[in-house]
Amino acid sequence: FVAPIHQLAGATHRLGAGKYTVKIPDTRQDEFGQLARDFNGLANILAQNEKLRRDFVADISHELRTPLAILTGEIEAIQDGIRQPTPEALTSLQHEIQSLTRLVDDLYQLALSDVGGLRYQMQPVDLVALTQQAAQPFFERMLEHGLTLQLALPEQPIQIHADTARLHQLITNLLENSVRYTDAGGVVQLSVQAVDGMAILDCQDSAPSVDAADLPRLFERLYRVEGSRNRATGGAGLGLPLCQSIVEAHHGHIHAQSSAQGGLWLRVQLPLSESAPAGSAPHSSTP
Repeated sequence: FVAPIHQLAGATHRLGAGKYTVKIPDTRQDEFGQLARDFNGLANILAQNEKLRRDFVADISHELRTPLAILTGEIEAIQDGIRQPTPEALTSLQHEIQSLTRLVDDLYQLALSDVGGLRYQMQPVDLVALTQQAAQPFFERMLEHGLTLQLALPEQPIQIHADTARLHQLITNLLENSVRYTDAGGVVQLSVQAVDGMAILDCQDSAPSVDAADLPRLFERLYRVEGSRNRATGGAGLGLPLCQSIVEAHHGHIHAQSSAQGGLWLRVQLPLSESAPAGSAPHSSTP
């Protein structure tokens, strides 16, 4: 009776010391066997979390080091007279600073979300008008990337209870994701509708697609798909996790699946305000 308790106590001490590979034989069929299986399951989870932590630190270090290295190299080239401080050179420097700023801001937002410090000021919001406003700057941006943005918005407003700034950030991140990864000549479709007490925001783009195995992992921090949607122009893999954080704070749900256009389909569902209509059909619009 005492032997398995001593065995469990010793394994617990090793686990507490950070030795997450420790295991207890779980061949017994009594309560001690179940306790051993629970312990081994806990050890596996801690080992996975430690690996995720190490990967996260390594990836963040890489993401921070890349723009800093570019900035350092270009500034040193200007100081040495190899490169002149032309408007083009300054624009390149500004681009790297903006990339670095976005990364730091995203990390800060996620950190606040983790500790419950991300503040939301909920108020009645017309999702249709907000979507139109957030999408407007992207018409020109997508044209520059050889893409076409199509909006399908209902004529009637769709009222939800939300934080306007956070929801604007959500829509911007969805469109930014499509801009970064959709092949030139493609189409990005953004639509809003109200169905069964939920406001539904759909963002669909054309090729390239995402493998079915990768879809559930798109909302993991710093995860980027290996293959055609993993581009040098891509972000740090924090945009969609931020979207998920914002959606969950609004008691909603975000889901990723393959798009009929051959790319990615991101669907956001948010609860309607109590006074909102039960259904609203969208109509297409272009700039």
